[in-house]
Amino acid sequence: MRHPWFSFMLSAFWLCAVFSSGNAASQTQAPQPIPYGRGRATLHTTAAAPYRFENQLIRLSFDFRRGIVNGETTSIIFPKRDGLAAVPFDSVGLHYSSVTVNGTAARYRVSPDKLSVILPSPAAASQRLTIVATYAAHPTRGVYFIRPDASYPALQPEIWSQGESEDNRRWYPTWDEPNEKSPTEIIATVPRDWRVVANGSLVGVTRVGSTSTWDWRESRPHSTYLTAFVAGPYVKLADSLGALPVDYNVSPQDARYGRLCFGRTPQMIAFFQSKIGIPFPWEKYDQTTVERFTAGGMENASATTQTETAIHPPAYDTVRPCDGLVSHELSHQWWGDDVTTPDWANIWINEGFATYFEQLWAGRHFGGDRFDYERYNSQHVYFDETKRYWRPIVDYRYASADDSFDASGYDRPGQVLHMLRIVLGDDAFWKALHDYLAAYQYKNADTAQFQAAIEKSSGRHLGWFFRQWFYTASYPHYYLTQRYSEAAKTLTLDVAQRNHLGVLFKMPVTIEVETARTTRTVRAMIDRASQRIQIRGVDGEPRMVLFDVDNNVLRQLDFRKSTAALTYQATHAASVPDRLWALNQLSTTTGAGKPAARAAVRAAVSTDSFYGVRADALAAAAALDDADSVRLALRDADPRVRIAAGQAVAGLQHARNAALIAALRGATRSSDAWTAGAAYQGLGATRVTGLYGAVLAGLSRPSYDAVVARGSIAGLGLLGDVRAVDPLETRARYGAPEAARPAAIAALAKIGHGRPQTVRPFLTQLALRDPYYRARRAAVAALGDLGSQAVLPALRTAERNDTEASVQDAAYDAIAAVDAATARKHPPAKRPAKKRTG
Repeated sequence: MRHPWFSFMLSAFWLCAVFSSGNAASQTQAPQPIPYGRGRATLHTTAAAPYRFENQLIRLSFDFRRGIVNGETTSIIFPKRDGLAAVPFDSVGLHYSSVTVNGTAARYRVSPDKLSVILPSPAAASQRLTIVATYAAHPTRGVYFIRPDASYPALQPEIWSQGESEDNRRWYPTWDEPNEKSPTEIIATVPRDWRVVANGSLVGVTRVGSTSTWDWRESRPHSTYLTAFVAGPYVKLADSLGALPVDYNVSPQDARYGRLCFGRTPQMIAFFQSKIGIPFPWEKYDQTTVERFTAGGMENASATTQTETAIHPPAYDTVRPCDGLVSHELSHQWWGDDVTTPDWANIWINEGFATYFEQLWAGRHFGGDRFDYERYNSQHVYFDETKRYWRPIVDYRYASADDSFDASGYDRPGQVLHMLRIVLGDDAFWKALHDYLAAYQYKNADTAQFQAAIEKSSGRHLGWFFRQWFYTASYPHYYLTQRYSEAAKTLTLDVAQRNHLGVLFKMPVTIEVETARTTRTVRAMIDRASQRIQIRGVDGEPRMVLFDVDNNVLRQLDFRKSTAALTYQATHAASVPDRLWALNQLSTTTGAGKPAARAAVRAAVSTDSFYGVRADALAAAAALDDADSVRLALRDADPRVRIAAGQAVAGLQHARNAALIAALRGATRSSDAWTAGAAYQGLGATRVTGLYGAVLAGLSRPSYDAVVARGSIAGLGLLGDVRAVDPLETRARYGAPEAARPAAIAALAKIGHGRPQTVRPFLTQLALRDPYYRARRAAVAALGDLGSQAVLPALRTAERNDTEASVQDAAYDAIAAVDAATARKHPPAKRPAKKRTG
């Protein structure tokens, strides 16, 4: 599963945060303010099913208006041991009208989370049991009914399921843990003009009167959370890779853009097959877009569900291509669907692989710089998480299964796979992955089994690698000093590790030394708290020393260098991460070196060959208060750099620069919606009150997905003018264009900061009553940003009662934010010193 991307405004603020957090973040390793699992993490063990599936057949019909699922599930099972007296199924909110065993009515018990079917007599391990349960449900999760209403009459009607992690039990009885797999068949009756997409191959469609019944059969076993269906008036866009059907199902209004988003899927399949050495493991591959999806995408076996917000016109493809989303979910068809984690503690088995393969496709299609850039950004996503909490990749302590879907489940293990590739070498790495997948096809595997498979294939003992990377909550933070002896022609590096929890890491590191005449590369094993590395035969004073070339290790680096050395590295280092690291260091320059640092950063903004370096360098320029670099970047040929320029204005100390404001005004007239939106945001970030009307004007400019309006909204929030409350509330209300609502809600919080009574009642109503979960999630976050204790009752209600886990999590974080704000305003009084006696 890939979580949805944030709006472009928020994602670019995060880009700036890469520079502002950087090294300093990892040096501050204090107890975290927002604990993992909402502070309720406990030890979990996954129960073993007392039976195995031969098949599950699920018949469905719906009362669309009332949101009711009518189901009949036939489960064919075999007990795993003799003497099974009752068959348990996970079941939440299902109301049963009958249950039979081998055709005979059976007794059964229903608890809040289980259906227990009483067998007429204890069953033997070899006994085939056919259990048929008939039921109805009114699910709040698991199955979603998308219904047009007076506020959104153009909304496409749909019904779709979303099972991961533990919500399929809300629409059919099953063993709803990842450690059991089953073939499935879904037979669903829907309106005649609708299309149903589900796992496996289409057996047939029967149309009778006003209805159609679709029969989909997946013959290959898959974990039950991967069982899914989507139903609605879709248009099918047929594609293929050889004999493999590869289809895209989109709404009629999106049909013109569907192939732009999904059309590279066959190329991706071919690429992944060539790397893994195992063919696509399912009968076909469907991707279907749905309205108001609860994630970015979901990798149901052979039938991925995607968010409709991925669809975009050609003009947006540079800024927002679908490749990341599509490649992530596609790679899951091998990593997560074919071989699957047996429990949620090992979710990296699914998500770490998908994250890395997403990056591999980026490198294949967009080039090696993009691969390195994706890795670099992924590392910083993980570093940001450690500001909140630390946990190991394999972690059996959590509050709910969804807690595991974080940077320690996605980004960190993705980088660990890259490091495993570095340790093993390419040939051994790809052979080992092939052998692992071949051994566990259509099965479950945990980290220990993965390790055993890799060791068997490679012939290497890797316990040291797995212990430090998978089972500790830490990463290496290296501190370096260097000195060069002209007489001895020797470069000496003193390396120290100061890591969270005192964990010592053992990792091979590549070091590159460049002088005026030569470049030398050596490899060293860093495995002690402090050690000295001497590189002999260096034929002159080094002008560039790179430690961990290409940033292959998931680490932080404190390596003191002169402004001149950093300038040279920012300009001449071959890899994107090495240049970005130097720019990060330059962004903190003070005193006499600041003009030279500005010049170096400006050179990167204007001349670097890779857009990501130019875009990220703007955050460094803002940190150095270089408005001219920001202004000049508004004319960059790449819209992603222009976006970053508009958003970098917020980081300038002196943004009220006449030339910059004039350039921003000009950029608001750009025909490119992304550039115009970022320019409106930049105008607001100047905090010049007289620009209120200019920023407000962007609200009325039409653009696909409200990109320009979202930039204007962000600008109004940054401007902080209370006059914007009414127009922002209009944009935030239910019935306003959905794409801009979360941005408007966030902007209201910025304006309301310091005067919360202005917006609190409106935000509270959204947080507790809005029908759209993304709006509720944005509203609870906004209430937290207000920092007022008056919002706590509403936040506690949302955390306790909201039907969506993401809203509950956001409410918990908001409560923590309010508590932290209160503590800053009213720190506890110091205790008086105890009097000494005696």
